[in-house]
Amino acid sequence: KFILCRSVDGGGLTDRVLQVLAQRRDRPLFLWVHYLDVHLPYTHTADPAVSAEARSALAGDFQSAIHALEGKPGLRDEVWAANQDEVRFVDAAIRRVLDTLGDAPARGRVVVLTADHGEEFFEHGGFEHGHTLFQEVIHIPLVVAGLPAAPGVVDAPVTLMDVTRTLLGAAGGQDAGMTGHDLAGVIAPDWP
Repeated sequence: KFILCRSVDGGGLTDRVLQVLAQRRDRPLFLWVHYLDVHLPYTHTADPAVSAEARSALAGDFQSAIHALEGKPGLRDEVWAANQDEVRFVDAAIRRVLDTLGDAPARGRVVVLTADHGEEFFEHGGFEHGHTLFQEVIHIPLVVAGLPAAPGVVDAPVTLMDVTRTLLGAAGGQDAGMTGHDLAGVIAPDWP
């Protein structure tokens, strides 16, 4: 069953996810939830260090408003603080979903947390994403929990192409023509 939720606000999206979980039966479930709240506009800014001027710029027509604020002392710190408020908001939403899922069933559960891109906060003179390939933009988190491998941290580069292959492998499938690696094997001495 495919359910498309057009909610941009993470609160509404989480509520919809919890409705889906409440209706699920005892059968396998693939759930993909994409939170957009850490993208501009920033609407969950609570940090008092963020000025009303910056808060308004980040919550509204930020493209022109941020450019109007260029040169404002402390702007990068205010934008960073507002971004971190968005991250905390999404963290709390994800926690609601994970709490609702509860303990993993006997057949197991794989949870993947990742992002589509990072953000540039004036490190190279730019702001946001989509115009450079600096590490701030392309270096993203990837956390995979529930694989039948020993827990650990992988220092080798991995890509989002590995996520599909990993999830397919966790479900017992395989596709020799698929790109990427099954990350369940990253702890094994012969990987990659």
